[in-house]
Amino acid sequence: MSRVRLIQSDRYSWSEHQKLLPYLPIPPLKETIQGYLRSVKHLLTPEEYVTTERIANNFLSHEGEILHAELLERNRQSILSNQNTSYVRPFWNDMYLCGRYPTPINSNPFFVLEWDVRNTTQAKRAASLVCAFTQFYFAMRENRLPPDIAGTQLQCMDEYSRLFACSRIPMSGKDQWRVSSNSDHIVILRGEDIYAMKIIADDGVIPENKLSQILGTLIMSTMDRNRENPLLLGNLCAWSRNEWALTRSKIAITNADNLDLVDTALFVLCLDYINPGKSLDTQCNIALHGSGQHRWYDKTFNLSVAPNASASVNFEHSMYDGAAIRRLLDETWLMMRGMDTGRPKFKWKWSSNLNCWNNPSKLNWHFSPNVLEDIHAATIFNDRNTNSVSVSVLDFVTFGKNKIKTFKCSPDGLVQVCLQWAYYRLHNKLPGFCYEPASTKRFLCGRTEVVRASTKSSTKFVTYMVQNQNNIDEEIAIKLLQNACSEHRKNANRSANGKGVDRHLFSLFKISQLRTHKTPAFYTDKAWEVSNTSVISTSNVTSEMIRFVGFGAVVPNGYGIAYGILNDTINLTASNFTQVFNNAGDGFGGIIRETKEYKIDTNSHQFCEMVGSCLLEIEDLFH
Repeated sequence: MSRVRLIQSDRYSWSEHQKLLPYLPIPPLKETIQGYLRSVKHLLTPEEYVTTERIANNFLSHEGEILHAELLERNRQSILSNQNTSYVRPFWNDMYLCGRYPTPINSNPFFVLEWDVRNTTQAKRAASLVCAFTQFYFAMRENRLPPDIAGTQLQCMDEYSRLFACSRIPMSGKDQWRVSSNSDHIVILRGEDIYAMKIIADDGVIPENKLSQILGTLIMSTMDRNRENPLLLGNLCAWSRNEWALTRSKIAITNADNLDLVDTALFVLCLDYINPGKSLDTQCNIALHGSGQHRWYDKTFNLSVAPNASASVNFEHSMYDGAAIRRLLDETWLMMRGMDTGRPKFKWKWSSNLNCWNNPSKLNWHFSPNVLEDIHAATIFNDRNTNSVSVSVLDFVTFGKNKIKTFKCSPDGLVQVCLQWAYYRLHNKLPGFCYEPASTKRFLCGRTEVVRASTKSSTKFVTYMVQNQNNIDEEIAIKLLQNACSEHRKNANRSANGKGVDRHLFSLFKISQLRTHKTPAFYTDKAWEVSNTSVISTSNVTSEMIRFVGFGAVVPNGYGIAYGILNDTINLTASNFTQVFNNAGDGFGGIIRETKEYKIDTNSHQFCEMVGSCLLEIEDLFH
């Protein structure tokens, strides 16, 4: 492997690093179609599969062949012109930025951070995290941050350019990113008030004790400003994107400078009034949607700190995936404690100029009556959406990765099988399509590929366990479980190596939309609809420094499930809708979601309990 070239002894050239990355490969179309057919056969009736097989093979030799040829040529031109891209990137970015749905719950994920016993007041916890995150940014800005390497495999660093000082700007039809260089301030949300504060000087970051003092003064001086019905400008970010775009253009007429301060800020710090107590469910719900508190969901991320010093991060998903911000959280947590990060260390630089730090500057806004009406409407809209979702947690402490490996099972595969089993036991039916992302960051501008987690082998295990629950043959059950985990691991490896089927087929679909108004039969077939209806949508984000991860369900009657598999524990969150609004329009893959009343039968609390029971029963199989 070629090593990353250093500019100086403590400087890294990310541009040289990026040049060493291979382009995301485009699989042969025949290989993709064959993999697709294998993955959907168990999800269809025999009659449906016969139809799907005929349509898929016809697509392979007709429209698909033409679309694939154009995709290859698009990719070839990108390579010839040395573009910083992948074959799926333009379509993938448009999928996010053209989405007209509100981003909280529907797009933005969250992290609930581990408790910090050293910083137990709101001001100290906020100052500690703000300074640590800013040190990471400052090192990155000065080329002192080493690029990502997983083992010996270089990882793409493209997403880090949007990890700080980036905003998603609402525009009619399609949003856009605004990335700011050399930003030196953050924005603070405290009740309905918005402040800007400089935290970087030429020689380094504001000292932590100084920031803690400033934030403590702000918190104490605003204790009585928690109004019952505050005017939260940030609620506009939780509105539908076209509505927000229209209102923002009105706001900009008299408040452009304020908007620029928000857009160019490194990130947003939310100093909350609500104390979640010790309830993990409450912390996760607040992390997902704020529970009526002020957020600016268009920013790269919101760092929220509660009065009891619990903290969470909510990030804008179009800009990057979880790996980039997980490194930020992991590495700063370890460095704050003087622990080994597993990477070359970079020094933290503190400013020695103690006279350049001013109190946060409150932004004064001037709103017309119709903008005030829009904020009110957005608040009602956001409150309704917030009240339509529920998040529950499973804090499983009986065993984790170490014991699962003694079962001769892939830890991730075992958890995925448990999710499907729990769904069947709770809803008396198989879940259908189950989504899990695999990172493709070993490729230039790689993001994710789908691991189709519901397989023929997992279905066999789940069906056997449900249908024979009173008469289980442990030897048969163990063999079925190990087969399911083995197939899952193979699928995950293929996806991580750019050999999955979904991003390829998605790109062909997007080209077909550009070429003609007639959608190929392949994309109106039952199998494609099933493949883009993720009843169980999941993500594995394992970190010792992150307490819980989560996101909203992606279909009305589904679950959004995030989990981490630690050495001796498993943490998991499940979200579900309790009611559904505004469900018409295009879903992922162009599937039309009809407007109707949904009978919601999902229950995140019961689901988490059932997953825990399934894990315990698997342990019993091996006793």
